[in-house]
Amino acid sequence: MADEHLALIASIEADPDDINAFLVYGDYLQGLGDPRGELIAQHCRALAQGRDPAQDRRARDTLRAHREALLGPMAPPKMSRRVGVEWRLGFIDGATVRGHKGAEIGEALATLLGSPSARFMRALTIEEPKSPREKLDDDALFATLVASAPPTLSELRVGDPGKHPLPDALRAKLPRLARPAEERWAQVLAGIAGQKRLKVALSTRGLPKLVARRVPGADAAPELDVDPAQLLVGLKAEVDKKRHLGLIDALRELFTADSLDALAEALLGQWIRKKEPAGQRWAQQLAGLIGGDRTAATLGNNLEDWSHQRAVQGVRLLASIGSELAVSEIFGLVTLLQRTHSRRFDGAETLRALAKQRGCSVELMVDRAAPRELPQIGKGKQPTKATVALGERQRAIRRWRLEEMLADGTRLSRGDFLRHVAWNPIVGPLARRLVWGVFSGEQLVRAFRLDEDGAALDLADAPAPAAGAAETIGLPHPLELGPERVDRWRARFDALAIEQPFEQLARATYSIEPAERRQARLVKRFAKRSIRFDTIASALYKRGYYPYQDMEGDNYGFPMGYGRYYGRGVSATIDTWQYLAVEVEQRERLEPGERPTITFGELHPVTFSEIVRDAEILVEGNRYRPARTAQQPKRAAAPARGGGGGVTASSSGSGFPFAELAKSGRSTCIVCEQKIPKGELRVGVERDIETDTFTGKGTRWLHFGCRDKCEEFAGVEDDIALLRANSPGVEVPS
Repeated sequence: MADEHLALIASIEADPDDINAFLVYGDYLQGLGDPRGELIAQHCRALAQGRDPAQDRRARDTLRAHREALLGPMAPPKMSRRVGVEWRLGFIDGATVRGHKGAEIGEALATLLGSPSARFMRALTIEEPKSPREKLDDDALFATLVASAPPTLSELRVGDPGKHPLPDALRAKLPRLARPAEERWAQVLAGIAGQKRLKVALSTRGLPKLVARRVPGADAAPELDVDPAQLLVGLKAEVDKKRHLGLIDALRELFTADSLDALAEALLGQWIRKKEPAGQRWAQQLAGLIGGDRTAATLGNNLEDWSHQRAVQGVRLLASIGSELAVSEIFGLVTLLQRTHSRRFDGAETLRALAKQRGCSVELMVDRAAPRELPQIGKGKQPTKATVALGERQRAIRRWRLEEMLADGTRLSRGDFLRHVAWNPIVGPLARRLVWGVFSGEQLVRAFRLDEDGAALDLADAPAPAAGAAETIGLPHPLELGPERVDRWRARFDALAIEQPFEQLARATYSIEPAERRQARLVKRFAKRSIRFDTIASALYKRGYYPYQDMEGDNYGFPMGYGRYYGRGVSATIDTWQYLAVEVEQRERLEPGERPTITFGELHPVTFSEIVRDAEILVEGNRYRPARTAQQPKRAAAPARGGGGGVTASSSGSGFPFAELAKSGRSTCIVCEQKIPKGELRVGVERDIETDTFTGKGTRWLHFGCRDKCEEFAGVEDDIALLRANSPGVEVPS
C-alpha cells in the first residue's frame, strides 16, 4: 500500500501537468476515504466543464467541511490573511505569501510548505513586507525553501524584481527552475512582447552589447538575440512598473557581469546627462540590480553634488552592489564630505547595516574593501577626468582610513594585512611610507616598514620576522613606540627621504593630568582660549565629527555639539554651545554591566591623546584673532567737570559708561542682581571679567535707577550729561 502511494506521488512530481496522474491518485485516495480524493474529482470535473459555479461551490463546501484535514497547519483563519492560494486538482497550485514584517512572512512560508496541500505547488510569490522599515530575510527564506519546497515548483518570485537573486543551492534543489539558456531567454522575450508599449525616453544609441555566459562544459556561449529597444521596455516594465517578467534574474544568469555593469553604467550616465528625469529613474534603480564597479564609480562621483534624497538613493544602490569599490565609496562619503552631515549620517548607518550582514566590524569591512583595481569610466583607452577623480578620491579615502587605524588601534591578521594593505596596489604605496608594528594583545612586540615589494624590514633593513598566528599587525602610535624608537625611525625615514602621508612619527602626543583622571568633561584645558564660531563647524567636519542637534528645546534643529567615534568603544563630544568642552562617553560595544559614561582616566592613553590632539588642532586652527582693519570710532566722551577729576571711564575716551534700551530680558543688574526687562533703559559699564572661558574687559549692566550705587559713578557731578554724551541717539531722562 505504501509503495503504491509513493509511486503515485512520484508520477505527479515527474509531470505535474499530467491530469491523468491526478485522477489516478484521486481514485486511490477515495478508496482510502480521504476527502482529498473527492476534492480532486470535483476540480477535474470543473476543468472538463469549464467555469461552473455549481462545481466551484461544491469544491468550497468540501474545503470548508474538511479544512483541518486538507490544510493542516494552514487551517487557522489568520493564515488566509498571510497566504493567498489558487487551487488545482485538489492541491494548492499557486500561492502568494505576504505580511507586514519580515518575520511574519518567514513564518507564513514555513507554514505553507508544511501543509499537505502544497505538495505539488508549481508557483510561489513572496512579497516584500508592507512595513517600509522591514526587509526580507533572504538567508532564512532560502534555507526554508531548500529544506521544504516541493520539487514541482517551476515559478518562484521573491520580493521586488531583481532584489533577491536565487542561490545556486536552491536551483540545484528545484531543477524545474533551471532551463536551457535559449528557452529561458525566449520566455523572457515573450513576456516583454506581451506588455503594453511603455514610453522609454532613454536612447539605445551607444549602449554596450551584452555578452552571454558560457555554460560550464559547453564549447561556446549560447547565441542569445538582444534587441536594445525591447530590452529597455522590459527593464522599465520590471524595475519601474514592478511587473514580474523574470528579466533581471535572466540577465544575471545568462550574461556576463562585466557586460551588465557596462549597460547599467551607460544607462545611469545617460539619465544623469538628461538632468535626471523622474519618469526614467528606473535607470538609476537598475544600478543596484545589475551594476558593478563601473556603475559604483559613477555613483560615487555624483554623491556630493546630488540632492540629499538622490544621494541617499545612491548610497543604497552602492550597498546593493556591495563590491569592494562600492563599500569604499560609501566610506568616502562618510569621511571626506565636508558638508551636508545628514547624508554622511545615512552613509554611516548603511555601513553599520552592511557590516552586521557580513558578521564583522565596520572597520574590518572597510579595510577589506580596499579596491585592488579601478575601472575605466567612459569610452576610450586614455583615462578620463572621471577616472582620474576616482583614483584621487580612493587614495584620499585610504589615507584617511590609515590615519584612523593609527588613532583607533585597529589590528589586522597577517592574512588581511598582506592582502588588503601590503600587496594592495592602492594602499601599498601609502603603507610603505609608514611604520608598522606586530602586536601581542595591546603590547607592541616589534616595529617594521615595508619595501617596494611589500616585504617587512627592520631598522637595519634586514628581513623582519613574520607575525605569528596569535599576533596582529597595526600602525603603532608614538606613545606605543616610545621616544627612543620614534627618534630612531625618524632618522631612518629621513635618511631614506621617505615623507609620511600623515603625521605618525612627528605626531603630537598629550598625557592626562592627575586632576583630569576622574573627569568625563574637559573644560579648564581649553579655558581662556577664544575660537571663531563661524569656522569651527567646517573644521569639525574635517576631523570626522558629526553635529548633534537640539530636538526639544527653544533652539530646535540648532547644532548643540559635535561627536566622533574614536575606536576602542569610545566616543568624544565637543560642546561649542557656550564654551569649548570635550566630553567622553562609551557608546558602542558595551559589555554587560558597564555604564555608558566613563572618565578620562579609564581611556587608553592613545585614545586620550588623539581626542585632545583633535581639540588642540581645532582651537589653534580656528583661534579668534581681531581683524587688523581701521578701528571704529569710539563713543564721544563728555567733558570732565570739577577740574577733570570727576569723570572716570569716559575721561580716557573709552565711551563708558553709556545707556541703551535692553535688547533682551537676559541681562542682570550688577547692583541689585535683578533681571533687566527687555526695552527698559539700562547702563553699561566696563569691568574686568574672568571666567573659565574668557578673561579680559567686557560690558556689565545695571538698571538706570541703580547708578547711584555703582562705583563707576562715584564722584561724577553730572552723570546724565555723561550718559547723553556717550549714548548718541538714546533718550536719557533727567
